[in-house]
Amino acid sequence: MEFITVISFAVGIISIVLAIVAMLSAKASEKASQDNFEKTQKMMHDIYDKTKDALAQIDKKSEVIENVVQRNQDQLMSTVTNLLNEVVIPKTPDNNSEMGLAFMQSLMASMVQNPDGAKGQVELIKTLMEVANTLPQNNV
Repeated sequence: MEFITVISFAVGIISIVLAIVAMLSAKASEKASQDNFEKTQKMMHDIYDKTKDALAQIDKKSEVIENVVQRNQDQLMSTVTNLLNEVVIPKTPDNNSEMGLAFMQSLMASMVQNPDGAKGQVELIKTLMEVANTLPQNNV
């Protein structure tokens, strides 16, 4: 055999060996890629399940919070309505308030008409307030 034929034969054998090594390496790389793909898929599925569970918990809690807020709004509205009905819109006229209003209106009118005469009324009010302060108070 000639030298070139031997070299050609050796190179052919080496290239066959390298081809087999390359095929084995490609097979190992394909297996590693497949394993990584499966791990990634499993991890994504786990994260999806955890996220789904977390969203379900949030949905339950938000429903509870919404119910509590609605109840509190209803109670607040009821309280405000009761306050309006009891305080702002009196059910029966208050004679004392009406008398006080009439007195203040007459005081203002007399102050405009006769400023010197109004001073006497103011002194009368001061005296009445002093007497009222000496009386025992009824804390209801």
